[in-house]
Amino acid sequence: MRTAGLRSRSVFVYSTDVEAKVRRAVELDGVRRGRAEAYIAKMDQSRRRYQRFFADTEFGDYREYDLCLNSGRLGYDACVDVILRSLHR
Repeated sequence: MRTAGLRSRSVFVYSTDVEAKVRRAVELDGVRRGRAEAYIAKMDQSRRRYQRFFADTEFGDYREYDLCLNSGRLGYDACVDVILRSLHR
């Protein structure tokens, strides 16, 4: 069962830039560089379980989202701008 509120404006921000994901994990989450990829995989698995349980959808499946943004290509600021602009439509 999907919740109307969660499903009404679903956004998926992802990155295809592995090095940027590693840097972010190191800088923001304080993960050691050598453990960053394992940390990222663990976090993604946790997100997968959470979304499956609470939204009955699959994490990362673009068909489940209204908007998908690649932060590795766009950058975080551009992603924020697009999300904010989409709220006003």
